[in-house]
Amino acid sequence: MNINDVEVHRGEIFYILNGETGHTGSEMMISQGRPGVIVFNDIGNKNASIVSVVFLTTKVKNSMPTHVPIKCKCPSIAMCEQVYTISKKRIGDYIGKLTDEEMAAINEALSVSLGIHGSLISKHEKTYEELQIECDMYQKWYRDILEVLKMR
Repeated sequence: MNINDVEVHRGEIFYILNGETGHTGSEMMISQGRPGVIVFNDIGNKNASIVSVVFLTTKVKNSMPTHVPIKCKCPSIAMCEQVYTISKKRIGDYIGKLTDEEMAAINEALSVSLGIHGSLISKHEKTYEELQIECDMYQKWYRDILEVLKMR
């Protein structure tokens, strides 16, 4: 079986296996096997021999914006300040899938961890008032064009 044929999807939780050597290829070393959430995009998941994961822990952690509570078989914390790239050879048993709310929280925590918190969204997000002004402008242009066409 080709390693790229291993099917995983963003937001799924798998047990990530520890290998005899501690790491494979260009991945970072993993000290022990543990559950991890796939955070790599699904196109990469389909085509690459590696995936990105954030590991889960059941240990009580200090509250941080990069820590996300996850309700799976054993309530856990996703540690989004530590993103690992691993070989698909490390993918073990399927544990479950995050809820939409948990995935949204992971996305937010990853943006904080990577220092892009709000920067991409805020550039493209418009307030209701800005949208209303823009809508009024387009309506005026539409009426003006209709008037010109009626004169012809």
